[in-house]
Amino acid sequence: MSPFTGSATRTPDWRHLRLAVDDGVATVTLARPDKLNALTFGAYADLRDLLAELSRDKSVRALVLGGEGRGFCSGGDVEEIIGATLAMDTAQLLDFNRMTGQVVRAVRECPFPVIAAV
Repeated sequence: MSPFTGSATRTPDWRHLRLAVDDGVATVTLARPDKLNALTFGAYADLRDLLAELSRDKSVRALVLGGEGRGFCSGGDVEEIIGATLAMDTAQLLDFNRMTGQVVRAVRECPFPVIAAV
């Protein structure tokens, strides 16, 4: 990967998750314990963007992905994603599927191990 990514520096604050980096280990915590860390459109977008940032950071050697509270992640939020997709047209569904696919692809292509703290 070229060192000249044209990218901005790492985002310091995330709306839908928490990030801590200590001694080369990035810990990402889904932060919706009241909903068992169910994913929203914003959470997917944050994960997509964060994974891109971390993958360019040569100091990160591993990623631990976990959830706050008693659940790791209960999937897509029934009200904020599942219900919303029922009202989407084909183009909107395609955009959403592309975004979720980008998250999955980013995890698979990380240049470091990704560990699920379930």
